Amino acid sequence: MESMVVSTITMHVTEQGLGNPHQWAYKKGHSTELLLVKITGDWRQVINKKHVVGVVFVDFRKAFDAIPHSILLRKLQSLGVAGDLWCWVRDYLSGRTQVTTINGRQSQAMPVTFGVPQGSVLGPTLFSIFCNDLPNITEGIDGDPQLQMYADDTTFYVAVPTSDLVAFKLNEYHGILSFSLRTLKERFKSLGPRRRNLLDSDDQDVRARIHEELNGPACLSGYRSMWHTLQREGFQVSRQAVATCLREMDPEGCARRKRHKLKRRVYSYPGPNYCWHIDGYDKLKPDGFAIHGCIDGHSRKVLWLKLDRTNNDPVVIGRCYMETVKEYGGCPQKVRTDCGTENGLEAAAQSYFMDKNLAHIYGTSPHNQRIEGWWSYLRKHKTTWWINFFKDLAEQQVYTIGNDLQMECLWFCFSNVVQQDLDTVKDHWNTHYIRGSNHDTVKGKPDELFYLPELLDTVNGLNPGVTCEDITVGLLDQIKQEIVEVLGGVEDVVGIDIEDAVRMGIEDRGFPVVRVGVVAFRVQARDVSERRAGVRRDNGCFAGLEMMRF
Repeated sequence: MESMVVSTITMHVTEQGLGNPHQWAYKKGHSTELLLVKITGDWRQVINKKHVVGVVFVDFRKAFDAIPHSILLRKLQSLGVAGDLWCWVRDYLSGRTQVTTINGRQSQAMPVTFGVPQGSVLGPTLFSIFCNDLPNITEGIDGDPQLQMYADDTTFYVAVPTSDLVAFKLNEYHGILSFSLRTLKERFKSLGPRRRNLLDSDDQDVRARIHEELNGPACLSGYRSMWHTLQREGFQVSRQAVATCLREMDPEGCARRKRHKLKRRVYSYPGPNYCWHIDGYDKLKPDGFAIHGCIDGHSRKVLWLKLDRTNNDPVVIGRCYMETVKEYGGCPQKVRTDCGTENGLEAAAQSYFMDKNLAHIYGTSPHNQRIEGWWSYLRKHKTTWWINFFKDLAEQQVYTIGNDLQMECLWFCFSNVVQQDLDTVKDHWNTHYIRGSNHDTVKGKPDELFYLPELLDTVNGLNPGVTCEDITVGLLDQIKQEIVEVLGGVEDVVGIDIEDAVRMGIEDRGFPVVRVGVVAFRVQARDVSERRAGVRRDNGCFAGLEMMRF
């Protein structure tokens, strides 16, 4: 009879897809060998990425004897086991008693309300149903931890970039460990983990890979950056070996980098997402390639680095900003840009989200040094090579600057390649280690400083109250068009009171999603009017922000 009940319950759970895939016991096609293959495969992938795996092994004490019958029956009902089958399982578990015999004397019989009969046919199936939802506790936890089970033997593991973060992840985020980071380091030291089988500077694969990098934009990088690139690609080589290779293969480049010095100004914010710095990069514009980027002021994480045909269109900058706000689930406390009118949509959106005009800061380029300074890094490590490459093409008369057809062909051939190169330098920057200095520079990796502000006791300034229900990236183009339709177009607006026209469009016509679009449109319309009148306003972009709240 128990076999029939087990078969019925198993068939119902399997057909309805109710079984948890992280439970590997008592299932057809599952075994301890396959579980070991799964776990070791996950760990190998993490180790290949040069990350560390933190693992906790759990074995429940008296697992089969600790199952409350009432909770087990409720879980059976939640899986759809009802009617006579559920009543049979209830009767199967109820009415059981136990006694204890010591020296021939027997205790009074006591009812058994916990546990499933061990050695029975039905016991393992009931235990699996009771633990079916246990692996779900890892859902939604930062860091994507994994939990795998074979009966009551549980393995919990999480991947982190460095061993220093293992205890922090498991303890602070998941409440798994009760010992400190110092204790964890002492245990690592007692186990004696160390790097083995490091490649030397004479290894042909290492030298071939360095030679390949030196023939591209990475020829501007130093030995630390080259070592980091090799580490990310799986080469186990020391920094000293990489430095030796570079001195032998690129002596002129080493001497040129050695003479470089840069003085940095003092800059500080209380944490990530307090200020984003936005700017465009025009060094490749003569060849038809415009770059736009944004960097977080505290962590120095590059948030976006996009290639487009222009970086002067407010829609392009607004779209990048809105996509990033959506990606991180909020906006920063402040955004700093230059005074160009291409920042109108972004400025209006930021002020709208924070509900205050001072949430966006206009200024000159020398006051936007976080992004301006990063452009020098981009120039040194990537774009100098591309600038020289396109100049060589022009000098060899492969194409003519200014010829629309030829420049369109140039864009078609190289836009994806340049964007991939920008994505590479962005990921490389966000994962490299920034050393401390005498200029109040926060040391660490940008990704860690951005995602884990608790490591340095800083505060995340992200404003999570942003909702994009009625303002989306796809609507940015539509906003401008709809405002033009309401107000009659820029040609009709210029020469009349812009504020009255905007108020009329809102109050009389019930214009939707107007706050961001109206402010940006007003700024652009005023600039058009003043340019026609021969008036120059260095701070003209401030004019539109006063209309943010009518």
